[in-house]
Amino acid sequence: MKFFLLLVGLIGTSTQALGQAATSQAVTPRAVTFDELEGFTIEANIVRDQLTQRDGRQVPQQAHTNWRVVIGPELSIKSTVNATFHNPHGQSKADPLTGSFILDQSRHISSRGGGQGMWHFEEHTLTFTRTFDQGALRIKFAFFWKGESLSCEASESFARKMAQVLSRYDRLSTDNRLRS
Repeated sequence: MKFFLLLVGLIGTSTQALGQAATSQAVTPRAVTFDELEGFTIEANIVRDQLTQRDGRQVPQQAHTNWRVVIGPELSIKSTVNATFHNPHGQSKADPLTGSFILDQSRHISSRGGGQGMWHFEEHTLTFTRTFDQGALRIKFAFFWKGESLSCEASESFARKMAQVLSRYDRLSTDNRLRS
């Protein structure tokens, strides 16, 4: 089994897979197709600083989410998300969310307020979009071959309003792993 480890700092910053020698000559990136990702497991640890507003009070909160995405045969994708939240009142861990999807097929998600979820692949980027009654979540994994090394960039967008609770993120950092 091949193992690739990719680390991503802030949004838009990618690094070469660890264990691969860096070259001094420029390498033109080659886009990755979805078929090339079959059999890979993506792990992304994302830290999001956000501000929650409730009853006129603002509470800073840090969300730590761990994404595990398995690309299977016949356009199947299985994802698991674990989240832990830290705020001045303490720490809370949400129940894991696991779902099975078929690429480009939207399906109902009944957990955490319901909504629709879908994975889509276009122009070397795998994107998960989840809608809520009032808001949405989107995470993107952009892949490139640089010579023999697979590279990945990750980004996340989140906005949600529930009654008088408004959350938004201020800072985002990620740590990604990619295995085949």
